[in-house]
Amino acid sequence: MDGGAEKTVTHAPDAVWEPLLNQLAAENGAVLLLGGPDRGKTTFARCLAARMAAHGQPSFFIDADLGQSEIGPPCCVGMGVLNMPDQSLAETAPSELIFVGDNNPVGARLEYISALLRASQLAAGPCVIDTGGYALTEDARRLNRAIVQAVQPQHIVALQRGNELEPLLNPLRPMYAGRLHTPPVPAELGVKPVDYRAQRRSLRLAAAFENSRLHRFDWRQTPLAGTWLGNGTPLPAHLLVFVRQCFAPSIRVYYAETWGQELGLMVSAMPHPDAPARALVLQQLKKKSLVCTVAPQWKNLLVGLEGPKGRLLGLGLIEELDFRRTRLGVLTAVRTPEAALTLRPGILRLLSNGAEIGRIA
Repeated sequence: MDGGAEKTVTHAPDAVWEPLLNQLAAENGAVLLLGGPDRGKTTFARCLAARMAAHGQPSFFIDADLGQSEIGPPCCVGMGVLNMPDQSLAETAPSELIFVGDNNPVGARLEYISALLRASQLAAGPCVIDTGGYALTEDARRLNRAIVQAVQPQHIVALQRGNELEPLLNPLRPMYAGRLHTPPVPAELGVKPVDYRAQRRSLRLAAAFENSRLHRFDWRQTPLAGTWLGNGTPLPAHLLVFVRQCFAPSIRVYYAETWGQELGLMVSAMPHPDAPARALVLQQLKKKSLVCTVAPQWKNLLVGLEGPKGRLLGLGLIEELDFRRTRLGVLTAVRTPEAALTLRPGILRLLSNGAEIGRIA
């Protein structure tokens, strides 16, 4: 079932897709779903997982739709095992959760691809990978090409209207001859309003923080992953005073660490690239590069509490930054937050009611 022309149908999706569903359900390996928003990817994935279960073959459903997730909270890649034909995705307990830190893969490409690859490697059987609707721009095409190269799926199912995905699909056809499928897009699939998607995402995030409480982590004992903070050597007090004087009064320097030839500063605002203080500090401290992180942007920053092997225990929100005590105050619903081995800061900033308030620069 390959081709570039749009195919729309008015029958029940399961019946229209039946030949392809039967073909895919009879084979092992990973099936990757691609397509823009409201093209039927999740519907097809549900049908395929149900068909596999009906054949007595449990499937691993990898939910990689960061914004409209069914398995686990948004901003994560979740995986669940589907054993029954009528099993609900929303009620499927995650067997694996991997933190990405944003509801859009644009700003977290490496984390997103890494999470997809890890989930596909952890699947101990046939898996269905449902991606998000980020597919229709050149940036999205580059991301999806990287996903295909990393995951190496057995089959690709691309749901498109017209020939909107052809710039992505055409170069893949020689490598996936007979394994790249473009089934019909059901005409009855409606378009979900942007407001509906945002509200649903907000509700899902809010649910992840129900019954949350503040827990304080010492980053010297619970390391932070993906950031320099807490992973270098704190700058001696007399040198920190010097650095503060160099950037005063326009910029406050709260904290500093060094590692190798680099200097990291937690600051009140980002200094200008050509600020004289930058060159002066590097020269006096004999460092080659300066990394500045705007501390106020860490307020309400989404973090992942990770356990053994990086498995996500739950989400958290940074509520406090205490540089003197090297401590983070994290609001989380995880019942045993002390079990976290690492904290992984994300990109999205939000309130505990799920309302998004920005992204870290």
